[in-house]
Amino acid sequence: MVFPKYFERYGRIEPTQQRGSPWTFSRGQPDKTIWEIMQEDPDEVEGFAKSMRVGSRFYPLPGPYDFSWIVDHPIEDKSRPLLIDVGGSDGEVLLSILRNTPGLLPERCVLQDLTHVLDDVAMTRQEEEIKALKKVPIDFFKEEPVKGEFSGTLTDVKPRLTLSPGALVYHIRRTLHDYADADALNILRLIANAMAPDSRLLIVELIMTNPPTPLAAAVDLFMCITAGKDRTIEMYERLTADAGLRITRVVSGKTSEMGVLECMKV
Repeated sequence: MVFPKYFERYGRIEPTQQRGSPWTFSRGQPDKTIWEIMQEDPDEVEGFAKSMRVGSRFYPLPGPYDFSWIVDHPIEDKSRPLLIDVGGSDGEVLLSILRNTPGLLPERCVLQDLTHVLDDVAMTRQEEEIKALKKVPIDFFKEEPVKGEFSGTLTDVKPRLTLSPGALVYHIRRTLHDYADADALNILRLIANAMAPDSRLLIVELIMTNPPTPLAAAVDLFMCITAGKDRTIEMYERLTADAGLRITRVVSGKTSEMGVLECMKV
């Protein structure tokens, strides 16, 4: 067990930094993040991806949220994105949303992730819906690029793309729990700054009860190893408020503890 040595060095406190987390400390590379270490080994990247796919059995991709309202929402600007999946990886979640929401057009949706992830999507995914998605590179610690005033047309993998007046819906799923509060708050603030008054942010995460269920406690402990954490609804209320957002609705999962927090700008 690495925890005794970790706590001896860093103190018996909640890990708050991606660099120097128990996981990177155990690998002898505390100056790197888990993602930087994994990128050095393609087999480890594939193993992580497989574990995420297995995890989807516990956290169904479509989720409990009904996206059908987006289709009927009156929008005069036909260039405005309807749905953005922030950190959407290989597009599997967005594909599931599209296939469960008749009338939602993939060309009005945006897949955001790191450039190399989007390059891999372009090379490996053959579904027509994923091909039609707009693909925008993002570093969600620096900016949310779909925002502000119109300065061009939607194109695939175009850095620093800006649109007006922000997307109707921003969607971020099982991402905030990867990070401690300070990093999660930074991500939320950047999204909030990009949102229009009528935009909604959908945060899809495991919502812990107090006391937590055995599954939630186990997942939370795993996230602690990588300097992340799962949160209760009260924790999310504080986090979103600090980011300039308010939770307008909580949609609970029917078959899991995954829930959707629908937020708007204050």
